Amino acid sequence: MKVYIEELQKSFSPETIIRALSPYLTEQRKQRIAQVVQHRSRWIIPVAERFYDLGNMYAILRTAEGLGLLEFHYIPFENPMKYSKRIAQGAYKWLKLHRWECTQEAIHYLKAQGYRVVATALDKNAQPFTQLTFQQPTAIIFGNEHEGITNTAMQLADVVAYFPMVGFTQSFNVSVAAALCLFHAIEKSKHQKNFYLSVDEQQYWKAQYYLQSCKNAVKLLRKHVSDSKQQSHCSVLSTLS
Repeated sequence: MKVYIEELQKSFSPETIIRALSPYLTEQRKQRIAQVVQHRSRWIIPVAERFYDLGNMYAILRTAEGLGLLEFHYIPFENPMKYSKRIAQGAYKWLKLHRWECTQEAIHYLKAQGYRVVATALDKNAQPFTQLTFQQPTAIIFGNEHEGITNTAMQLADVVAYFPMVGFTQSFNVSVAAALCLFHAIEKSKHQKNFYLSVDEQQYWKAQYYLQSCKNAVKLLRKHVSDSKQQSHCSVLSTLS
């Protein structure tokens, strides 16, 4: 459905979509969408590399969406992921998801887009995550629950970091570690000039969320366009009469 919506926005401007669907959404819903879009950011991007447990990926999806992030990238495990009863509470619907066939492809793309890549790992050369600065857009890779990040991620990353712990346990569950890292990174970077989406990007995603929030959105949009054409035609005829 989301791919179809993106195709739809190639034919209709965000302004047209918002104007057409606005009467069919409650004021409360429209205010909520406006608030969410205003706080959306792609400055920080979580990347899930070869997760074994689907529940952990769902948990990070939900955390990312709840913290206001826009994008989520993942490299799937070679074998079918472990089924989990945990759900993402529909968080994936509100995020821009990117699926990559391999880690190298994902990292090369992110770097080409201007992102610094941080790989999280318990490595002797890793830096404390809490000492990193986030003046540059950053993608954070979280590795497989059993093996951690791959050698490819370790070699291609700009920085390797770990989240400090003061207890006896050596590491957090990956979804917990991701939540801590994402929250910390956002708090450290949200005062950057371009942390939030531009006005045009906000308008695009406002239209996207209107489409996803409205039942029969495509039918209603077509009706709006048809009615607008008829009104325009009548206006022309009235000027000629």
